[in-house]
Amino acid sequence: MVNLKQKATDFFNGYLYPIYVAFFVLIGHVCSIEIYSIPFIAISVCAGFILCKDLKFFISPLICFYYIFSRKSLRNDVFYSTPYLIFYGVIVFAILASMAIHFIIYKKEIKIKNFTSSAFFKGLVLLAITFLLNGLSSLENYNVSNFAFGLLIVISFTIPFFLFSINLEIDKNTKNYLFYVLILTSIVIMAEFLYLYINNNVIQNGTINKGALDLGWGVSNNIGAIFAMFMPIYFYFAGTTKHTLLFYLGGLLTYVFVLLTLSRAAILFATPILMACVLFLCIYKHKQRKQAILCTILLFSIAVVACFLLRERIYAAFNQIIRAGFSDSGRFEYYRDGMNKFFSSPILGVGFGNSHGLNTSFVIVSPNYFHSTVIQLLASCGAIGSAAYAYHRYQTIKLFISVRKPYSFYMAMSILALLFTSLLDVHLFIIYPTLIYSTILCIFEKQTLYEQENVL
Repeated sequence: MVNLKQKATDFFNGYLYPIYVAFFVLIGHVCSIEIYSIPFIAISVCAGFILCKDLKFFISPLICFYYIFSRKSLRNDVFYSTPYLIFYGVIVFAILASMAIHFIIYKKEIKIKNFTSSAFFKGLVLLAITFLLNGLSSLENYNVSNFAFGLLIVISFTIPFFLFSINLEIDKNTKNYLFYVLILTSIVIMAEFLYLYINNNVIQNGTINKGALDLGWGVSNNIGAIFAMFMPIYFYFAGTTKHTLLFYLGGLLTYVFVLLTLSRAAILFATPILMACVLFLCIYKHKQRKQAILCTILLFSIAVVACFLLRERIYAAFNQIIRAGFSDSGRFEYYRDGMNKFFSSPILGVGFGNSHGLNTSFVIVSPNYFHSTVIQLLASCGAIGSAAYAYHRYQTIKLFISVRKPYSFYMAMSILALLFTSLLDVHLFIIYPTLIYSTILCIFEKQTLYEQENVL
């Protein structure tokens, strides 16, 4: 019995469990059978909470699970029927109950002080308070959705950080495990995206139809931002393993997928991030440096020749971006509205619930945001909320600059991809990308402390 439990624990903490999660996410999405795939993931999560002393196993379902929701299912009214909602409620209750059992069984392993002593603790607390108080200074327009949406955003910023702070054992390979999960998740999304291209008539008369790029959990801009966020991780492994060419190609392929989303914001920011990753890979002293330089020369030469030979087809495929040029796609109107709302209530803003109505395109209903982190913070949380966010940003920049390691650079590039694309879109406030952000931030800090203590 003890041996069986140990084997189960080894499975959850090993590299096979993320594959298990990824498999059911991919199958559930592609076949639109989430109702059947979700229980397999949920049962495993419940078992993991009960069997595992720390929360390493939870990294995979937390990061990957969201991408199970397909367009077909989310547009089916049955998906929101009472029996289905009861089904989801039971699953959520079971997971929360198993989490509570975990904290009871392994209470000696829980270290709350790891959270309260974190360099990010004060900034996260200030953010949480201001997000919950959003719109409170504009009482005549205050509504309950301000608090509801604020609470969801607080959860996305703080809960993963809190959980992994208090009960995640760190060793020299923890960052590699996180990167492994991120790459596995990116492969799942690539597969979903390819399936969409093949089965949804995305390419019409040689031109990509951006309107058809809808995976359910996100549209083209959301997909592009996630690809941009995962792209730097491939280059980390290109410089730290013997499979330099394989991971280099993986990073370039991820960038190609960014291009195929036709998301101008993602392309705009993923391009310099790609260049930074390649430059760092070729300049930083490591065992694979020569291979990295050779790969860069070879692949760049192939890319130039391919672009020249296929220039007409490439022009036709990306004609929509070329025609759009520097048009603002209505964003300037959002920005003006956001600033007007800020001036009408400059202290704590008008609240998240007082934007442009509701957006039901994603799994979680959210406001139609202002398509910019800066404008959103000013309009919804006012000067106080913006100051709290600025302080949080200062803390992250300070810590990342102080750590001069390859993993620090690539984690920073991943986070920058999310933050930069969020300057022109809403990614930071649609909950799920921020859960990934919070996880990366927490593991980065814990990994840094571990390596300092063990002089690695």
